[in-house]
This record gives sequence, C-alpha cells and structure tokens, in this order.
Amino acid sequence: MPTTLDELIERLEGIRRDIAAVTVAGDRAGEAEVRFAHNPAWPMQHEIDGRDLAWRINSFGEVAVYLPDGGQAPGAYLPDEIAKSFGWS
Repeated sequence: MPTTLDELIERLEGIRRDIAAVTVAGDRAGEAEVRFAHNPAWPMQHEIDGRDLAWRINSFGEVAVYLPDGGQAPGAYLPDEIAKSFGWS
C-alpha cells in the first residue's frame, strides 16, 4: 500500500521523537540523516539527495511525491540489524 505525504510526515515525526527520547544528543534528533534502504536480496543503503523534492499529478488525478536518490551512502551495505528489523534476513 502506498504511503501518503501526511503518513510519511507523521512517521518521520514519530521516529524523531523516538530518537530524541533515547539518545544523549536528543536535541539534535532532527539532524539525523535520512537514507533509503532497498533490495532485500542484497540490502544496500542510499542517501536521499538534497535537491528539491518533486511531485506530479497523473492522468487519473493521483498525486505522487518523489524523493531523489543521492547515490550509495557511505558503507553502502545496509547494517544487518536494520535489514533484520525489516524482515530482510
């Protein structure tokens, strides 16, 4: 099921609260890098590029927001504990 923009914002705000609650630098939770994890057969991590987000309305009136791929992140492979949390290993 696709994620809506409001759902994504809500989920990001929720994880920011979770990070702030458990880290020493909780006041910097909003500075956490956002990465995209993909390919469960060979889990990798990609950065989300800093350029403006894009959106469009298709011929059916459906709106989609796009996060630009910033390429492979340092370390490239998705940390094993993250892959496991997604059920990918």
